Amino acid sequence: MKPSTQKVLDIMKRDGGITRLVATHLDIGCVRKAISELREHGFKITTVRRRDTEGNRYTRWVLA
Repeated sequence: MKPSTQKVLDIMKRDGGITRLVATHLDIGCVRKAISELREHGFKITTVRRRDTEGNRYTRWVLA
């Protein structure tokens, strides 16, 4: 598992989920690629699409 993928997993375990914004702040280049790799390793991850208070859409990935 790549270090960035492990970092995403650690964050998801600690915080319950991760967004692209959080990943960007933590210097994780492509969070979607890391999520795909985690799914390939057998982790159950749910994709939750939401809107913020200004109506902007974002995605949060959570461990199922």
